[in-house]
Amino acid sequence: MSHQLWFWRCRGYARFVNVRDDTGATPLHLAARQGWRRCVHVLLENGAIVSASSGAFGFPGSTPLHLAARGGSLDCVRQLLSWGADRLQRDSVGRIPYEVAVKRGHVACAALLNPSSAEPLVWPSPLKFISELEPDAKALLEAALMEANREREKRILKGAKNSLPSPSHSDDGATVSEGAEVCSICFDQACAIEVRECGHQMCAACTLALCCHAKPNPATQSQPLPTCPFCRGGITRLAVATRAK
Repeated sequence: MSHQLWFWRCRGYARFVNVRDDTGATPLHLAARQGWRRCVHVLLENGAIVSASSGAFGFPGSTPLHLAARGGSLDCVRQLLSWGADRLQRDSVGRIPYEVAVKRGHVACAALLNPSSAEPLVWPSPLKFISELEPDAKALLEAALMEANREREKRILKGAKNSLPSPSHSDDGATVSEGAEVCSICFDQACAIEVRECGHQMCAACTLALCCHAKPNPATQSQPLPTCPFCRGGITRLAVATRAK
């Protein structure tokens, strides 16, 4: 069975998301190697191990990030980094993804993978309420994550020889329209997300920053519960702000 056919048969079945083929590759390895950005996103959302090492597939010990770097897929590199892929994890000969991208001549990928560059915001998947978000609220937070990391990329690649290609899907933050309530944290964007427990509202970017302020424990994947900046109550449920609907 070809790698592509095997991958598509597994797609949509969460229990198969980390299954390996005869070469030790998971579906995420295959998707990253082929540059399938949407497939990478679906797999990560369904529990794919973001930094799993391969067996004989590609180069032994490669992670999905190594394979995305090898293929020069900037969109896949973005996705993997935003889900917590380790830029310092080495393959069986001691190479980190940055070195793979440099060897292949993928300048933009190498710039983002450089260990000395700023780390991106990571989607706070360990938080239970993040997995329970309604589609509209999730879309707002994902757009905020993409925009925040896009700004990081601009700073990293400023003055680079190659310009940074635009993401396949780019969404701007919620602009302040007439009658909309301005976020009381940044005073820049419109309130789009509401904390269900207390009813306080913030823009998507500030909400995301609260959820991403601490990295999860690698051993337990637990992450500190964020608190509302207005009342200091714990945040366990988010929704689209009433006035933003």
